Amino acid sequence: AEFLRVLLPVLREVGGRCHWYDFAADHELPCCERTQTMVRKVCREIGLEMKVLEVATVGSVARRQYRICLDFELTGKII
Repeated sequence: AEFLRVLLPVLREVGGRCHWYDFAADHELPCCERTQTMVRKVCREIGLEMKVLEVATVGSVARRQYRICLDFELTGKII
């Protein structure tokens, strides 16, 4: 999450997009709520709203463990 705190201020406040990679267990698929919650929390900490565009499984790293990509877009400052 620390890298996300550094990255978000450099993205456009409206329309800035990110492909955030994380690891997830098979029981977290397909929506990966833990990852979504973490990204949303960091966005809100710095005063930004976001929307999830897609969550995709992009590879397997071990039995029942996957690398996922959460695509999200910043939608503006929190009002």
